[in-house]
Amino acid sequence: KALVEYINSLNYEKELDLASYIQIRLFPKKPPENCGIQFSIYSRPYLKVTGDYYDIITVDKNRVAVVIADISGHGLSAAMILSATSAIINGMLKEKKEIDTIITELNHFLTVRYNGFELITLFIGVYNKKTRSMEYINAGHIAPLIITTNKTMYHLEGRSKILGVDPMAQYFYSRHSFNAGDHMLLYTDGLTDLYNSTSDISFGEDVLFNILNQSLTKPIEEKINAITEGIITFGQEYIKDDITIIGMHFD
Repeated sequence: KALVEYINSLNYEKELDLASYIQIRLFPKKPPENCGIQFSIYSRPYLKVTGDYYDIITVDKNRVAVVIADISGHGLSAAMILSATSAIINGMLKEKKEIDTIITELNHFLTVRYNGFELITLFIGVYNKKTRSMEYINAGHIAPLIITTNKTMYHLEGRSKILGVDPMAQYFYSRHSFNAGDHMLLYTDGLTDLYNSTSDISFGEDVLFNILNQSLTKPIEEKINAITEGIITFGQEYIKDDITIIGMHFD
């Protein structure tokens, strides 16, 4: 019996390895060039496969789409939903569909076609380098942080329903304009939910804001490095969820 259980565990580990390999191929290998944004990305799965999804997709010569999402759960089930999410978003963007149509279709897939228990928080933004503006929808995700050239920091407003709950939910996009040199930070709650149960200390937004306040004038890559160093200082052993951070510098 012990031998059978050992063999089954090895087979499951092989399945996780294969799923992890497939996921890596779904994520962007490198950000597109000449899109008006410089990217710095940190992604760390809690297990071998992640329930965090991110993507950077060229729409046309002037527009690029940025997506970050957090799928409930871990393991193979979350990985399969992630793959379906990626396929729907990529396919509809290539067909030049508007983001409100894309999010509505993704919500329909989760609540009607698939009809499962998984929920998704998701932010999608399409940036136009010609107009320096972004059309975006935040479906229940953590609000992105904007850091301006005059050293102010604030959350990007506008939040709609989480995906996978209400089949009748409606989604409308908002628009935000950026100045050259502005930064935007997207992240999943695996970062702010870090918790040291021994000392009863949370990483939280307070720690994140302190880190960013100390690096307001630094390049976006150094901001991301400062956050990852903060995670190490807090204690990597307290990571209990996938963590994804996307830093963006607007040219």
